[in-house]
Amino acid sequence: MMATQFNPDTIRREAMGRWRGVLSALSIEVPASSKEHGPCPTCGGKDRFRFDDENGRGSWFCNQ
Repeated sequence: MMATQFNPDTIRREAMGRWRGVLSALSIEVPASSKEHGPCPTCGGKDRFRFDDENGRGSWFCNQ
């Protein structure tokens, strides 16, 4: 059985502008706007995660 190889550039290109849906599909709670904070999927903090999705690239911040 051959393992599937993922190309990060292809994934980024395909997800461009659709990151909110991608993260939601992964059960990551995404705040409604870039000014709102939510639970951080990385550090586990309750109100540290901000999703700004700059230029559709899926960018985010943890305020830890």
